[in-house]
Amino acid sequence: MIRKILFSLFALFAVSAFAYAGDGPDMKEGLWEITTEVHSPGMELHFPPFTNTQCITKQDIVPQGSQPGQDACKLENHKISGNTVSWTMKCNDAESGYTSGSGEVTYAGNSFKGTFVIKGEGDMEITSKMSGKYLGPCKK
Repeated sequence: MIRKILFSLFALFAVSAFAYAGDGPDMKEGLWEITTEVHSPGMELHFPPFTNTQCITKQDIVPQGSQPGQDACKLENHKISGNTVSWTMKCNDAESGYTSGSGEVTYAGNSFKGTFVIKGEGDMEITSKMSGKYLGPCKK
């Protein structure tokens, strides 16, 4: 169940590839290392931080994952304000049920910090804190 929730969390990131007009936030396009810490208030779940790498561009500006179930999620809203990108998502997956989420990432050139909160049926809520650092050009 917890693994499904984590997969759903990354699925929310995965469907948030969208194009922006204008210059966008102060961020370097390329390969990023993303570290995520997951907390679940009231459930006393303890997960070690995990790290992945992702090629991030100004067209695909929200940290993404490639997990099963991403087709069940839809981007409801996205906004760029200065160096901050925010979004909301809704997912309806037969296995994990209905979930919604909201996230925000603030870029600072070679780094970013952000949070993502996912809420599911009942009282389930999971908060993820993300940090990223630029590694270099994307590898092809």
